[in-house]
Amino acid sequence: MSDSGEFGGHDHVIAEAPHRELQQKPKGAIAYHVPRILLWLAILVFCLLAQAALLEGILRVAGYGESTRFLARCEVDGKAYHTPNRAFYQQFSALPLDRIMTWDDLDFQVPEVKAPGARRIFVFGGSAIYGTRTSARILEMMLRERAPSVQWEVYNAACPGMNSHVMVQAARACAALEPDVFLVYMGNNEAVGPFGPATALGRSRLFWRTPIIRALIAANELRTVQLLRRAGAATSLNLPDTDALMRMLPGMTDHPKTLMFYERNVRDVCASAARANATALLCTLSGNRRFMGVVAPPESADESGQSINGIVRRQAARHDNALLADVAGKLAAHSEDGLPGYDFFVDNVHFNFAGNYLAASAMFEALAPLLQLDGAPPEKEACAAALAWTPAAEFDLLGWQLQAFLDDHSRDRVRRRYDALREVVDENWRAQLFDDHITALQRHPDDLYLRQTAFRLAFDLGDADAATEQSRELRARHPAARAALRSAGVAAALRGEAEAAVAGYRACLDVYPDDPEALRRLAELLFTRGDKDAAEPLYKRYLRIDGTDAFVWCRIGEIQAHRGQARRAAATWLRVIEQAPTHPYAYRLLD
Repeated sequence: MSDSGEFGGHDHVIAEAPHRELQQKPKGAIAYHVPRILLWLAILVFCLLAQAALLEGILRVAGYGESTRFLARCEVDGKAYHTPNRAFYQQFSALPLDRIMTWDDLDFQVPEVKAPGARRIFVFGGSAIYGTRTSARILEMMLRERAPSVQWEVYNAACPGMNSHVMVQAARACAALEPDVFLVYMGNNEAVGPFGPATALGRSRLFWRTPIIRALIAANELRTVQLLRRAGAATSLNLPDTDALMRMLPGMTDHPKTLMFYERNVRDVCASAARANATALLCTLSGNRRFMGVVAPPESADESGQSINGIVRRQAARHDNALLADVAGKLAAHSEDGLPGYDFFVDNVHFNFAGNYLAASAMFEALAPLLQLDGAPPEKEACAAALAWTPAAEFDLLGWQLQAFLDDHSRDRVRRRYDALREVVDENWRAQLFDDHITALQRHPDDLYLRQTAFRLAFDLGDADAATEQSRELRARHPAARAALRSAGVAAALRGEAEAAVAGYRACLDVYPDDPEALRRLAELLFTRGDKDAAEPLYKRYLRIDGTDAFVWCRIGEIQAHRGQARRAAATWLRVIEQAPTHPYAYRLLD
């Protein structure tokens, strides 16, 4: 029995062994195949990355695409400068950049070697602080007036439509340029600007995150990404009423996740300033509390920080290198019932000169102890004179504002003011404005923006002698400014010196190959001289910057017709008519 039991047990073990082996074999097979699968996946990923890297390298060697970093480096007369990069801003706008701003009003040149004793201030924000007569410019004049022995360098990186996702990148780049102060007045475009909640990314709950936003911005630097974007985007000739990213009025948002992104970006701007041993001047935002005739309640004190201004105040308190400029409080203190209105604003968020002056005063008062400035801010009239802000200047600016995107109520107010000023200034207002700038330049002869405006006014007046003189001064005092380099060609063309004009435009394009005005003017000059072959590549380079210019497309059609390509020319002109049906030149060419 025992034998049978033993033999029975032995038979049971022998019988189970093959079954156990069959059970274990699949596990062994999986364990055997997993490393091989991972290896093949790694090889596949490596091959894809290698191909992408090879394509990227080929595109860069071939000169395709452009850098989208904030700063570009150039050398003029043996001296190195850092300048803002047009392509950096363009990547965030659906419209050609020159349709939303005037580049010369933003452009600046930072010497690579900082002069001893110079004080550098970099400004970050949107349209509320962009331009040559906004609070940042008034602040610059205040600093010059109160400390004339100091070499003040104020570089304004603010751009219409941009928000903190854009400005945090600019601040990181500017931290390498030995800044003393980062001045931050931003927050009106958080909901309506790049990567805001109204964009495709903003509607994605899964992917709308700061690391992804910053990774997408970094990816735009890749030439492969630029190739894919260009291949998938059709060039349109018509100009939309508004930018796809700016379909709502700008203003302070209460969107919770947008506020979270904003606070992170403000914090990172302060951190960038700290790494450069600079001070971050954080400004509260003011707005028109009587917008469109509707009185809004006063801004409540935000103890939780769940608002744009609450975040600004909290971050200013948390960072040792941060100061607070209470612009909102300053304007409220000078307004009836503490509610700023059209006395200080053009629309809901954009200041008029009086509002800009008060904002600049708040900034000056916050900076005065840090910069060891004595006395109160200069009077508004002194600042106006320094910036050539006169009735003629206001009349000119209002004319531009009437062409901008304004609500009907604000537009009506601007129109009434424009018509009233028409009674004050005469038909020679442009000549008066030129004289006003010459007067301002007598006090501040090295001011780039006053000088380039004086040149532009002389050109508009058709005064070749005055334009030539201002061009000469521009190039002598600001040799690296694109406006200065370009002015040599513009002034020569005004004098009727074609060869000198060609040389001037080419000198500008040697330093700034992306300058659209120099490209267009040089191409047109060559075209009218009959050198259509030389004009064509310049026109095409220009169209890569602004593909909506119907007149330049008409020129492309004329070049095609000149070469006997009648069908291609007709197709080009028909395309112009389809996209810009009110443009008369294409109809004339088809006839």
